[in-house]
Amino acid sequence: MMDHLWLVSAVACGLPDENIPEISVACNIDLLLQTLRGYCVSFGLEEASLRKAAEDTAQPEEHLRALVRSPLANGMAKEQVVELLVRAASKPPKLPKELVPIAGVGLPFAVVYNMLKTFVEDAAADAHRVLVKVFVSQKPRGESETQIPDGSERERPPRERAEDAFSS
Repeated sequence: MMDHLWLVSAVACGLPDENIPEISVACNIDLLLQTLRGYCVSFGLEEASLRKAAEDTAQPEEHLRALVRSPLANGMAKEQVVELLVRAASKPPKLPKELVPIAGVGLPFAVVYNMLKTFVEDAAADAHRVLVKVFVSQKPRGESETQIPDGSERERPPRERAEDAFSS
């Protein structure tokens, strides 16, 4: 994942299509928008996934949606990407040691990389909250669906069970 963040950051800064005057950074906003939407889909943070999870667990969809703090995939817009970049630029850049030589391309790379990293961390936390809610709300299986040995039969070794299967 971190390799992907690095790659997208490098390409977005290498092919700038928009200037963001508030932070003196030029980058490819369309590429970043598509990347953030893809991350949301990968983490199940889009309408269809939340709807399916709500149906499967008999939870109101609004309850699951309330756990998501980051924007959903289909709700992402260029303005939000710019806002995330401005927010990332207001923090000191934190780059892994491996990326420090590459950061020579300057501030745009550090801002884009930090924005993507923060977004992925936030989206992962959102997905975790949704998954926990889904798992906690799962109804236990009924007795007919669960097979629990009653102790009346002794457990046979796997070899004996296999021999019975072939002798039939």
